Amino acid sequence: MFEIGYHGGNAVTITTKDTTLVFDANRNSFGKKNLSVKDGAEFATEERFLTNDPAFRVSLCGAGEYEVSNVMVQGVAAYRHLDEIGGEQASTVFAIKIGDHRIALLGNIQGNLNDEQLEALGMVDILILPVGGNGYTLDAVDAAKIIGQVTPKIVIPIHYAEAGYNYEVPQDSFKQFVEQMKAEVVEDKTFKVKSNTTVPAVLTIYKLAAQ
Repeated sequence: MFEIGYHGGNAVTITTKDTTLVFDANRNSFGKKNLSVKDGAEFATEERFLTNDPAFRVSLCGAGEYEVSNVMVQGVAAYRHLDEIGGEQASTVFAIKIGDHRIALLGNIQGNLNDEQLEALGMVDILILPVGGNGYTLDAVDAAKIIGQVTPKIVIPIHYAEAGYNYEVPQDSFKQFVEQMKAEVVEDKTFKVKSNTTVPAVLTIYKLAAQ
């Protein structure tokens, strides 16, 4: 039905039989080429992660409800990790629905979701969120708190230390997140959901190879 790929930083692709959704395609900040998919749909958790590449059929950022080739996407405003409460909410939390599956994708946000954000996300099967910390994004502790709020069965961590990715701020390792969660880890190139795929009975972490 669909496939999730990880491309370093917050860059993630979700590919169905009809389209590819690309989240945070701008990878210049950590020394990689921007992602571009002809006729795909580009979404960004922050405006600075948009590429506005004309190859995309649409480039979107911010709160709102969108539909792309039978994929429903809802964006909800959120404070970035270092923003002051009461100011501009410059990040976006995304709730994605593909068939009966619900995916939540988070960018560089503060370590607590409010009631509006949790209601928008609803019952989540797959949660994708950064874990690298060091004052730039969620760290392992804050990521664990959000996982406790959302209660998904599958977690795909992103934005952690990875060879060949030069982040503006050094990131914590994947191992630090795993030690915090103490959950089963499955490593794979991508995460594939087929028509007969079942949700694990217990929380499972999927470590995807950065492509």
